[in-house]
Amino acid sequence: MPLHLKPCRLLAYGALACLLAGPLAAVARADDFKISVAMGIGGHFRAGTWLPVTVTIINTGTDPVHGQVQLYAADPTGSGADSLFARPADVAVSGPAPQAFQLYTRSLDPARFDVVAQLISGAERGDGRVLAKISSSADPRSFSGLAVGDKDLFLVGFSADPAAFTYLNGQKWGLMHTAASVAPEATITVGARIGGGPNATQTFIASGSQASVQAATASPADLPDKPAGYSGVDAVLLRADAPLDSLSEAQTDALKAWVAAGGHLVVCGGADPTPFSNAFYSGLLPAGIGPAVSVPAPPGLGVGGTVPALALTPKPLPDVRVLSSLGSRPVVVAGPYGAGRVSLIAFDPTAPAFRASTGPAEAAFWQNALSSHPSSFLGVVAAREEGRRSPFYYGYGGFEQLSDAVMRAPALDAPGAGVVGLFLLAYVLILVPVNYLVLKRLDKKEWSWVTVPALVLVFAVATYGVGYAAKGSSVFVNRAAVVETAAGQRQAGLYTEIGLFSPHRTAYDLTVADPNALAAIPAPPEEFGPYGRRGQPAGGAYGQTRFVQTSGDAKVQDAAVNMWAMRAFDLQTVTDLGGAITSSLSHNPGTGAVNGTLANHTPHALTECRLFLNGQWQPVADLPPGATASVAATFPVGPSNALYLISTQQWAQMPPLASHPDKNDPNSTVGQRMRAALADFVRDAGGNPNNGQYFGPNNDPPPVFLPRADEAILTGWSTDDSLAGPPLRVDGHPVTQNNVTFVVVHIPLR
Repeated sequence: MPLHLKPCRLLAYGALACLLAGPLAAVARADDFKISVAMGIGGHFRAGTWLPVTVTIINTGTDPVHGQVQLYAADPTGSGADSLFARPADVAVSGPAPQAFQLYTRSLDPARFDVVAQLISGAERGDGRVLAKISSSADPRSFSGLAVGDKDLFLVGFSADPAAFTYLNGQKWGLMHTAASVAPEATITVGARIGGGPNATQTFIASGSQASVQAATASPADLPDKPAGYSGVDAVLLRADAPLDSLSEAQTDALKAWVAAGGHLVVCGGADPTPFSNAFYSGLLPAGIGPAVSVPAPPGLGVGGTVPALALTPKPLPDVRVLSSLGSRPVVVAGPYGAGRVSLIAFDPTAPAFRASTGPAEAAFWQNALSSHPSSFLGVVAAREEGRRSPFYYGYGGFEQLSDAVMRAPALDAPGAGVVGLFLLAYVLILVPVNYLVLKRLDKKEWSWVTVPALVLVFAVATYGVGYAAKGSSVFVNRAAVVETAAGQRQAGLYTEIGLFSPHRTAYDLTVADPNALAAIPAPPEEFGPYGRRGQPAGGAYGQTRFVQTSGDAKVQDAAVNMWAMRAFDLQTVTDLGGAITSSLSHNPGTGAVNGTLANHTPHALTECRLFLNGQWQPVADLPPGATASVAATFPVGPSNALYLISTQQWAQMPPLASHPDKNDPNSTVGQRMRAALADFVRDAGGNPNNGQYFGPNNDPPPVFLPRADEAILTGWSTDDSLAGPPLRVDGHPVTQNNVTFVVVHIPLR
């Protein structure tokens, strides 16, 4: 090289060194970060459900990080996590000041699994360098959260006074948590089973008061910004002085959306009606609120004299009820909001005078306030898809899952035995005798070393071609959904199972355009937790799937699917029906007669509608958009809905679909087979008498749907794309979809 080029060469080397040195100096170090994890709301969580997790990070380094906060359960087999939950995180240089990031996980219980939290670079895909990492086994002091007992009531209190609801802790009200609702404590006798057999018993015995109250005090930072974050909560108790203005819009929207999806909000009043002018309460409360007046203290609560109570005027809406009165003045009013319930208490039950009362009258008061909530069908769906059940459940047999409905596609069918037999016969005949005779006739037997491999290759290509033609070459999605609401309500809870079919062995990215949605892999029916049977990863060869939660959508990244296979994901959210289904049904308890009309004010057509009451199904006319159906039917007399076993048996006897009732019928379309499979799931959710589910002494049955004695249930079917779930894209593009939706509407009876 000429001498005069050496200075240029030195300058180039110097510039390259500066470029390399810059990034190296800017790389964050692991000891720049300190991570801690708080699981649940107010330090409490219910294992097995969706739960909010707050990851707190302190960045003492010199550079900000644009990455992801990730949570997963380390696989004890060493093969890695099956599901990873993540949220984008911009971690600024904060010195000693902590920064909090909230994300949501499912079935990650530190008492059962080694939970790992990490900060990783790469905000879009979280596939960069791990900057900091802790685990619940190696760093137990960095994890906090107390699991609520399986039967215990989980209440979340939100008020300006952190101690307002703590007096409820440990109280026993004769109520217990179930997946469907708060229910009176009861157990099944030894050997009892749901349903049939001449030797099966159907007797209740009182279990005594075993379940207790776990009341968590929530700070504004504790409250979830996704409705599914409240999944394990039995009721949110909101005092009048709750600092609602300190919540983000996402948090207030999430709380209302959770109620609409089947949650229970209990609002406590007091002396001042001013807080109820907050926009949060608009359209939410079941009663109008007037100035407070002094009323006699509720008898039996140990409080003498009078207490200040708001003047409540119940709204003239369906299923708005006065649960408690003092004279002619309502003091507890409850009404529906979507599929959920809002109860309004005129006085403040957390006042110091009430906190000393823990006797039977206190228990009766809260029983009345909490047990008015209707049974949630979506609660049963979620519990079954998440694999939740009593830890004492013996597990003989199993139950249907919603994920089974999306697997009904001809592309997944195995070829018939006759087709396989004919193919093998043709293969053997052509490869051996035909090949031999042809070569013999040509006097070219030595060519067999060429013809045999060639024939094998031809058959292999033909097999692939036939399979490609039969099973398809396009990606498509099956969606089976359950929607639940109440008469007169346009908000509804939505649980959707998504089946993604792939003609190739590859990985996909799914995006759901819904800020309230959370996605996960459905649990196998044999296991509660992020792993499949016997601790093996449920995804097997799928590897790790990332579920990324943002403020605007839900993403599933690197969803690996085998060739000509389908992989299932479930999605929980809320939806606006675009109108309401209204009812004017009246019921004569003495004769069982039900008369009136049902009207569909939504843009969604409902077919094969049926009405369920007192253990019997009756057909109802189809309800296209804008249509009205007259009902004149007679149902059995007596509150059969209140009898747990009898009710569940009769719900399971829902009549078969009028057309294509067989989910395995090869002559049916994809949609017809999906609907038949979804119908089987619906029956099983009421306690299928033929599924062989046995229970031991003092154990809970699996989650089943139990309608209230004073309500009818309207059901119908829809194939509308918009009702089956929010818009879905695969690798950034819309795909062909097959959709079926089962609609559940709670109908109050007059």
